[in-house]
Amino acid sequence: MQVVDFFAGCGGMSWGFAQTRQSGLAYDVLAGIDIDTHALATYGHNLEAKPVGQDIRDIASEPELLAGLVDGFDPTERPFVFLGCPPCQGFSAHRKKDFRDDPRNNLIREFARVCVHWRPDVVVIENVPEMLRGRYEHYYREAKSLLEDAGYQIAEDVLDLSQYGVPQKRRRSIVIAALDRLPTLPPPPLEAAEARTVREAIGHLQPQNAGETDADDPWHQSPAHIPRILDLIRSIPPDGGDRRALRIEQQLDCHRDLDASSTPGFSDVYGRLRWDTPSVTITAKSSTPSCGRFLHPDQHRNISVREAALIQGFPHNYVFDGPFANQYRQIGEAVPPQFSKHLAFHVL
Repeated sequence: MQVVDFFAGCGGMSWGFAQTRQSGLAYDVLAGIDIDTHALATYGHNLEAKPVGQDIRDIASEPELLAGLVDGFDPTERPFVFLGCPPCQGFSAHRKKDFRDDPRNNLIREFARVCVHWRPDVVVIENVPEMLRGRYEHYYREAKSLLEDAGYQIAEDVLDLSQYGVPQKRRRSIVIAALDRLPTLPPPPLEAAEARTVREAIGHLQPQNAGETDADDPWHQSPAHIPRILDLIRSIPPDGGDRRALRIEQQLDCHRDLDASSTPGFSDVYGRLRWDTPSVTITAKSSTPSCGRFLHPDQHRNISVREAALIQGFPHNYVFDGPFANQYRQIGEAVPPQFSKHLAFHVL
């Protein structure tokens, strides 16, 4: 079954579909389409499908472009599947104090236009929960209306990916649209108490200091920290501690001001992961301890690229291209491959 992956990023969704087969049925992932050159380079290193650098808006304005961009694409061969995971930043709750509309929110509507033209048998969409239930959900509703007017039936909900084997608490909007039947969403194979933990994901990796690289795995590399930040990290208690444990003189001015305000928050920053629970959500900024709970549970450093990838559900042999911080961004923006396998199997 042919698959084209739009907003493919570094390949998390494509990887799950490419790895899924049963009883003589399998997916042929033809291409991953994106505009991020570093993510596309990563995609090309890990998947046999072709990485294609193209803006979805150009394809939406001239849908026939797709046939020339994707080798082997033949819409007369049925069934075929379109995957679409548009940028989440505009919908995200992390922007709750930023009321500017993000032009990237329009991209889900452009993707729907491409789907309406080519009429894939199944369409799969993934995004942050706010896509369905947030300030800018009307963009999704417009895209949904386009699909429904074209004859698609739709299942949608917010799922907790920790119940699908991903070792982090990651809630995501999942949409499956189908032409010839009422689709359903994949049921979770795990109870909440059975979720994989940080220890299960990364506990086997070699210990390292901040800034070091594992000789056997170039992606098991963690960021270097200046002495002041290293001193701060050493003061954070192991296994779940965070900035609230710091003495007042150690705390940053911005955090003291925030705690004294009428809306204190951001307690997770400079926080350590906990060994025996799922991780917090891995984000595009998981290279930076000031942006969340991204410190190793007991080593005095940020998590490494490999650790971020394993917590995100990537296989251990996945490799990443591009600048160091961009590799974290690719991982944080990806669909966890461990979850995409469940989606792929359910669609199959």
